[in-house]
Amino acid sequence: MSADFWVFVLIGFLAQLVDGALGMAFGLLSTTSLLAFGVLPATASAMTHIAEIVTTAASGTSHIYHRNINWRLVLRLAPTGMIGGALGAYGASRIEGKMLEPYVSAYLALVGFYILFKAFRPLWLREVKDWVVPFVGFGGGALDAAGGGGGGRSSRPRCSAAAMSRRGA
Repeated sequence: MSADFWVFVLIGFLAQLVDGALGMAFGLLSTTSLLAFGVLPATASAMTHIAEIVTTAASGTSHIYHRNINWRLVLRLAPTGMIGGALGAYGASRIEGKMLEPYVSAYLALVGFYILFKAFRPLWLREVKDWVVPFVGFGGGALDAAGGGGGGRSSRPRCSAAAMSRRGA
C-alpha cells in the first residue's frame, strides 16, 4: 500500500478521535488536513463525505434508538439541506480546484475559529424563528458540500436552539 493511503488513514483516525471527544469537527479537520497535503478541494470534500457515511449512520441510529430526534425539525431541514448540498457539490465540482482552494481554506479557518469561540462562551437559549429553518438547512448543506466540513457547525447552533427546551437533536 502506498504512503498516501496511510497518511489518509492517520488523518481519518485523528479527525474521528477529535470528533468522538467533541461531537464535532470531523469534516473540518479531515478536509483541512487533506487540503494541506495537496488534495484538490472537490476531492477532499468527496473523501470526507464518503468517510462520514458510516459514522453518521451509527450516530443517527443511536439518536433514533434513544428517541433523541425532533422529527418536525428534521422534516423542515432535510429538503432544503439536500438541495443546498447538491448545489454546493455541483458548484465545487465545476469550479477549478486551485481557484476554489483559498475560499475553502478561508471558510474552514473561519469555522475553526467559530468552534473555538463557541467552546469558551456560555450557552444562551434563544428562540429560532420558524421561517429561518429552511434557509439554515440550505446554507448548511451548500457550505458543507462545497467546503467539505462545517455544515453542521453552521446549521446546528441555530436549529438546536429551537429544540433545546425539550429533548431533541
